Amino acid sequence: MAWIRWRGHTAQLMATIGDHGKQRQQYLGSLGAEYTVPEPVKARITARFPTLTIDWDAVNRTVAAGPPGTPPPSPAAWDWARVEWQLEAWSQTGPSAYPYEGQALHHAALILRQWRARTEQAAKEGNSSNRVTE
Repeated sequence: MAWIRWRGHTAQLMATIGDHGKQRQQYLGSLGAEYTVPEPVKARITARFPTLTIDWDAVNRTVAAGPPGTPPPSPAAWDWARVEWQLEAWSQTGPSAYPYEGQALHHAALILRQWRARTEQAAKEGNSSNRVTE
């Protein structure tokens, strides 16, 4: 069974392995400090440990929650350009069970891009009414 060990803000994927009647911890790989495990990391770990079953959805949920005792970042701390990029990337991942999901994600990225432009313009003009606050 795989589980997450935190080292600061970096997640490490671990597993408890039975070895000659004893249990030991096995380091599977570093997951970094992202909010989700990148596909290349999943592929590398799966290739190195093909007999180990890993619930990647559970791993992603745990990584997204962050280290224990760490409050979630406020929207003011988010990297909105990265969120916009991720929405656009998800919109192009191919067919989905929901017919208009890709289009909706693309529109969300466009709306976020426009919102960011207005916010940046307002900040340049000294108008704080459009800024993101905690």
